[in-house]
Amino acid sequence: MGGSLRAQFASVPRARALAVGAGAVVTATAAQAAACAPSGTAALLAPSSAAPPPPPAPPPSAGPPKILCLHGINLNMFGKRDPKVYGYDTLDDINAKLARLSEELGVQVECFQTNYEGEMAERIHRAHSDGTAAILINLGAWTHYSYGIRDALAILKVPIFEVHMSNIHAREDMAGSVGEQIRHHSVVSPLAKGIIAGFGLESYMLALRAAATATVAR
Repeated sequence: MGGSLRAQFASVPRARALAVGAGAVVTATAAQAAACAPSGTAALLAPSSAAPPPPPAPPPSAGPPKILCLHGINLNMFGKRDPKVYGYDTLDDINAKLARLSEELGVQVECFQTNYEGEMAERIHRAHSDGTAAILINLGAWTHYSYGIRDALAILKVPIFEVHMSNIHAREDMAGSVGEQIRHHSVVSPLAKGIIAGFGLESYMLALRAAATATVAR
């Protein structure tokens, strides 16, 4: 038993020595890290011999102002529909002349035609976020009653130019139930910056010139 106790007590100093030794190692390692920190920090702060990064590239050009020309119901039949009123120019003729004039004016023009009211409203909705700077619009018969399209237009923040090939206020070929001249009324006019009517195909050209001027002035 005495020998066993002596063996246990004899092992105590060794265990302490090991513990102290471990502590010494840890302390030395921490001291070395602290000693290295200033030189490492100084190295990071020292001026680099590498070339400075190139300046950021300039933002891409926004391009010319975009003008959206909207053709409403039945206007795809220009050239066939009542030439005495609308002339013989087709919708393709009108769009081609708009494209040529847009190049002269330094703007871009996109033309869209549909016979479906919902499609027209959705195209107007897209104009909120596709960079459209102005609207040319000839709604055809929708001019006189489509409050759905009128409400879509009312949300836009860009100038609207109402276009008609004929002078709608001089026409008396569509009477209402109590004799009122339906073609004299437009749901678009109160929203429009300007109204061009009665000049045939030239109505579109005049409207595009006005829209181009308006986009430059904004």
